Amino acid sequence: DISKKRNINEDSTSTSDSDTLVYTLGFKQSFGDDPWLFSAYIAYQDENERDKVAAQYGVSLDEWSYRVELSKEIFKGIKGTLGYTYKDIEYKEFDAFFNLKRKDKENYYSINLSYEIDKESSISLGYTYADHGSNNALNDYTKNVTTLSYMRTF
Repeated sequence: DISKKRNINEDSTSTSDSDTLVYTLGFKQSFGDDPWLFSAYIAYQDENERDKVAAQYGVSLDEWSYRVELSKEIFKGIKGTLGYTYKDIEYKEFDAFFNLKRKDKENYYSINLSYEIDKESSISLGYTYADHGSNNALNDYTKNVTTLSYMRTF
């Protein structure tokens, strides 16, 4: 997969507008009589600020991410997924205020249950624990995220 994104802030004075190219390569394999699905992905993201004149720190970056998932239908219509994602992010600008070029490492652990209501819709309940490390202490944190979503296919 190759995708291009353009991020444009509604505030016309914002210097965080950017263009991004994302390259993703994935692999899926099912195994067993009562099949499990193993998925693995590698992605590279090249994000660049749009306003080259502004001295905006933290917009332009290179990111490598790696994800593995294991999923299985637990009961009829109910699928469980366990996932792990690792990200390595290097920012392109030198931050004179902190006297460094920021580098982040992220670990995401996730669990998800989804239920297929019919062929066009499903609901999902998920939990993710994120451990975000950085050489800039302001960006070193952990986070717990719970999601409930409804998806409809058209």
